[in-house]
Parts: sequence; C-alpha cells; structure tokens
Amino acid sequence: MRGVASASQQRPVASLHMVRRFLVLLLGFAVACSSGVTAPPVGELATVCADQFCVSYPDDWDAEPGETFVTFSHPSDPVTVVASASGVDMAGVMRAGGEPWPAPPDRVVRTFWRLLDEGGSAGLGDIETRDDGSVASEGSFDSGRLWTRMIPVEGPDAVGIEVRAPNGSWADHAAAFLDGFTILP
Repeated sequence: MRGVASASQQRPVASLHMVRRFLVLLLGFAVACSSGVTAPPVGELATVCADQFCVSYPDDWDAEPGETFVTFSHPSDPVTVVASASGVDMAGVMRAGGEPWPAPPDRVVRTFWRLLDEGGSAGLGDIETRDDGSVASEGSFDSGRLWTRMIPVEGPDAVGIEVRAPNGSWADHAAAFLDGFTILP
C-alpha cells in the first residue's frame, strides 16, 4: 500500500493547512486594523498660539486658530486625520465620570478614556506622566488611533491636545504635536 498515507502522516498536513488559514486570517485582520490613509513623513514644523498655549505641528497640516483653541486637519483626509488643542476642565471630567475632585492628572486622563469607552469603542493603550507634570496617552477608538497630552495649569484648569488618525502610521505626527505643545507663561 505504497502511496497511501497513514492518519499520523496526514495530521501534519492538516495542521500546516490550519496554520496557513490562521496566518491568512491574521494578515486580513492586520490590514483591516491599519486601514485609512497612511501618514507621510513629518517635515518641517510650524507654530501657532492661542491665549494659553502654543503648538508646534507638521507644516503640511492646516491650522485654524481661535482665541482659546486651535483645530488642525491633514489635507490627505481632513475628516479623520485631525487634531485640536484647548482648555480642559479637569474637575468637569471627573464629575462626568462620577469621580471625586481633586484628583491627580493621570487619574483625570484615565477617567477621560473610561468616558470615551462607555460605548465600548475606545481603549487606553499607554499612559505616561512626563517630568513637567503633563500626562500623555495613546490608545484606540472606533475609527482609529488617539493620542493626547494634558498639561495642568492651576487648580482644575489644564490645557490639552489630541490627535486622531485612522491608524498607527500617524504616530510620528502625533509625537510632533504632543512634544510641541507648551503653555504660555
């Protein structure tokens, strides 16, 4: 009975077939998770200021400053590749989350992410308290990635910036915004 494989000889082929199917599914999942426009390299930086802060940002973004806020969009996808900077009421975030105030800035950021996730569409990936007392975070939300940085000013007052994009290829752009976000004296 040459040419007929035993059951033990067939199992590795079946396992190999299942591994291949798994890898194809995994690749499909990875492609689906990284959908959307891919970020170009970060070029030169420009700076724009509002009454409490300044933001250095990649100069291929469009900036629309207001007196107390600045909004940004990237021309490759001005609906989903956006950023904004404005004042933040830390006590208001904590009240909205049913949490007591006062609270440390990292707890305010965690409460912000919990509020975002109330619909089950956001998840905090990483949080970092920086040497200057600001808190940076990154994670996912229903239509992509979100990066934030909040700088406490005084009492419940803070300023914050967020960058939203469809995938992680925008991380270098987000880093430029977050690192270039400063409060005015």
